Amino acid sequence: SARKRTIQDCTNDKFMALLQECIFNHQNIPKVMDKYYWEQKLYICMELCAGGDLDNSDMGTGFLKESQIAFVAKEVLETLLYLHQKGYVHRDIKPNNILLTDAGEVRLVDFGLMSRIQKEKPAFIVGTLAYMSPESMLGDLSSDYDERCDVWSLGMTLLELSEGKRPLVLSSWDSLYEYWKEKQRVPQLRKRDKWSPAFHSFLKDALTVDPAMRPSVELLLQHEFVRDVNFLRLLQGYSPLVSIVVSTPACHAGDRGSIPRRGARGSGGLAVTEVAPYSEGFRFEYQSAKVTLRCH
Repeated sequence: SARKRTIQDCTNDKFMALLQECIFNHQNIPKVMDKYYWEQKLYICMELCAGGDLDNSDMGTGFLKESQIAFVAKEVLETLLYLHQKGYVHRDIKPNNILLTDAGEVRLVDFGLMSRIQKEKPAFIVGTLAYMSPESMLGDLSSDYDERCDVWSLGMTLLELSEGKRPLVLSSWDSLYEYWKEKQRVPQLRKRDKWSPAFHSFLKDALTVDPAMRPSVELLLQHEFVRDVNFLRLLQGYSPLVSIVVSTPACHAGDRGSIPRRGARGSGGLAVTEVAPYSEGFRFEYQSAKVTLRCH
């Protein structure tokens, strides 16, 4: 007889449908190679991103050059355009969720907080505090809450990549709420003379407080800061991020002996990830330089 389906089965089916719709077909999103069940849990075998993430603690360089930042911005914008056109908002853009292959190619990850684009305020506000947009925090029903929150988060991410530290260091949800409620100034580049007018202009647009005035991803892709990224060199196999790629030891299954090793292998291979239900969506993490497999 047919096995009785559980809520977890339906959750996994919904998740895999989401993967098939949004994640399989973009070059900057890690490819899903396989899925399988083990002890009533769903595991996904994904492309291994062996170059590490862009979190400052992992980079070792402290900050990026402007040409590297422009490359990251262009690649993330292209990926966000793809997701937004599919009707989804990522909601957790940050350096930790931008990974590199061993060739320095950009991969956007962690779709656990992704949701359908909607104009009304969602029931739950999610994200990472330092990168959340003002409208995400304030709960102002008169303002739009849509895919433009990703634009703000990208702006905050680029600020961090340029200066090697977070633009806003606030310890709690309440402190960030009070910061924006009191209309504190928007973070800016501290060493203004170090950066081009185009970069200043791009950040000013991305970090527009009023979401109704904030440019869309599509408009930002036309900005001079990213418009002139040298894709001829990229087509020849060159990435400006190769110099910061973090070498990664052979892939292993972490400290949990019960986690299966199926598909786990070294650089250029697969990363095995456990999928678990999480609030509105799904929470799952990817291969990084420091941790091969992280599960919740």
